[in-house]
Amino acid sequence: MTSMNWGGRVADLEHTIDSRSEDQEALWRKVTALEEQQIDLQVMQEDIENKSRRNNIRIREGPRGMEGTDIVAFTAELHHKI
Repeated sequence: MTSMNWGGRVADLEHTIDSRSEDQEALWRKVTALEEQQIDLQVMQEDIENKSRRNNIRIREGPRGMEGTDIVAFTAELHHKI
């Protein structure tokens, strides 16, 4: 092989390495962005779960039998009164 061929091959290899390095950097930026997005989504999920829990109503120790036989109707009526 002549030195010109070697020079061309080296230049091609350098170009390929540069291209791969740029691709790798782009992938790392994407991974970082996805990690940040995942953290944001986890925070949003926790917030939604906490708000959902705050909206739950617990009824404790009412007089036995006051709900009658239809618990759904009793709950709807109780909810309407609240």
